[in-house]
Amino acid sequence: MNIYEAATGKLALATPWYTKTAAWRQYTIFIFLTFRTSTLTDPPELSRPPAVPIIAPVLAESNGDR
Repeated sequence: MNIYEAATGKLALATPWYTKTAAWRQYTIFIFLTFRTSTLTDPPELSRPPAVPIIAPVLAESNGDR
């Protein structure tokens, strides 16, 4: 950096040269995460049986005649 006098334009001060190196590095990291969050609460438990009965298929009974 050079500093000059405004009135005369004469060099007033000169700083010495500085030499440095700079490094810039960029890294990319791939991380695969899967997760879910929710602000919902769990549904309430049913205290009574469902209004529509669940019908299970009737299994064929064996007669013992084979």
